Amino acid sequence: MTNLMHEPWNWKKENLESLIGQAESIRLDFKQSKLFEDNREKIASNLSVEVSAFANTEGGIIVIGMAEKREGKARIASHIDDGVNTSLWPPERLQQLIESNVSPYLAGLRVRAISLDLTEPRAAYVIYVPQGSTAFQANDHRYYGRSEYESKSLPDYEVRLRMFRGKAPNGIVRAGRCDTKDICVLSQNLKGVLGPQHERFIEELSKPDQHPEVKLRKYEIYLVVENTGEVNLTEFKVRLDIPPENGLKLKSYSRTVKDGWLEYGGYGIPYRRQELQQATPMRVNIYPQDAYSLTSYTLYLRANENIQDEGFAINWTLYLPNTLPIRGKIEIANEFQQNEQPLPRLA
Repeated sequence: MTNLMHEPWNWKKENLESLIGQAESIRLDFKQSKLFEDNREKIASNLSVEVSAFANTEGGIIVIGMAEKREGKARIASHIDDGVNTSLWPPERLQQLIESNVSPYLAGLRVRAISLDLTEPRAAYVIYVPQGSTAFQANDHRYYGRSEYESKSLPDYEVRLRMFRGKAPNGIVRAGRCDTKDICVLSQNLKGVLGPQHERFIEELSKPDQHPEVKLRKYEIYLVVENTGEVNLTEFKVRLDIPPENGLKLKSYSRTVKDGWLEYGGYGIPYRRQELQQATPMRVNIYPQDAYSLTSYTLYLRANENIQDEGFAINWTLYLPNTLPIRGKIEIANEFQQNEQPLPRLA
């Protein structure tokens, strides 16, 4: 399954094919290419409503070039259609059309043309719509929001709430870097190296003579808090939980930053300051779009095992001042497959 929202501006045809059988959702919308048989005004009206709805909700992806079928209330992707004629509708024209019909200007919107390998210059389009920091209006002068199955106009009080969204702190927890390394460990040292994860290697531990040296693949995932809002973050609390069904035996993690200072665990001092301990990191002040290093987790698999088959995940909760808790889930296998970003320095 495609990891939705992961760099859709870099998608290829196989990413589209992986959507077949999936339903539209609060972050995903399908449209057939015959939309572009209408005149420019109708195209602009249709797309501006969807872009307004995604920007005013959680952000999302509009896929143009996907035929649908109905199953109850849901619309399901059935197959990729014949696509849009890119000689008539090149990506830059489509992006300009959207940007000129949504108000105010929505930074971060991207349009991706995916060639369908036909004799004519035809492509499917993937439109990435970021979550906005205020309320965004379609070209009919209405504001829209997204539900699980449709886009619908917003009442006045919801529009007002969204207009203040940019003034509230916002953030996510994500993988900053993923490292993989092959190692060999003597059987008698296996338990010490693996720690609580040794229970996954009962066979090697019960018959050490048959496994004098165990080949392992070591996975390290480094996690960060990223400021996705428009105000600096100097206070937050993060909690990371490993679902027990993962079988990883890894501990939950929590960190608190208050008024820019890190939580300190001893000596009766709730938050440590720079002068108390030379090893203390610099004061925390995360600027918009910057990230702050949290912690790392290390996982061990046998060399012949595939992390894609394990279903490992980390659930995270981020608490920020004057906002509801923000929650998410990190699919570890997807991060190792797709995440190659360097680990940010301390903010």
